[in-house]
Amino acid sequence: MAESVSGDVPNCSNCEDELALLFCEECEEHFCRECGEVLHKSAKRRTHNLRRIQPKQRSSEDILNDMPDLSLNGQSMLMSTDSQGSIDLDKTITAPDPSSLPDWTLQDVASWLASQSPAYADYAAAFQNNHIRGRVLPLLDSAALAELGVDAADQDSIIAAITRLQLEHEKSVVNTMLAEFPRAAM
Repeated sequence: MAESVSGDVPNCSNCEDELALLFCEECEEHFCRECGEVLHKSAKRRTHNLRRIQPKQRSSEDILNDMPDLSLNGQSMLMSTDSQGSIDLDKTITAPDPSSLPDWTLQDVASWLASQSPAYADYAAAFQNNHIRGRVLPLLDSAALAELGVDAADQDSIIAAITRLQLEHEKSVVNTMLAEFPRAAM
């Protein structure tokens, strides 16, 4: 059963960096998704009752309004809204740099998701409500996407996009490492 939290969600008791999404009744501690799953894979803790904490639901409009102003000369790089407040999806949506994938924020993931397809912008709220950041994004599979409310028809293409993103990130890491070591002349 999911516990609804109307106030601030506590940070993970283990890593202390991420917001807690799970509560273990036996440990009496809050965990982020990664820590909760890793720590409760052992035979000793496998039988513990982990409850999902659901943060107060926010509309996608609230989330977009909370995003930082990424504008240049008053023109939004992410999404622009007209005077009525409706989103103009014809504008270019700029994805964050893949080389910094592990450091991506909730907004970076939402921007990347929307840049893959305007239809995926609808999933940004679910990703943000579940605290999907850059270091968690590559861990998502079909089951996790289904849990986030992603349509079955979109799951394969989002997983393929995540795989391409991982490859771009790994390429940039390798290129950075190679640039640090001068090559000897043959």
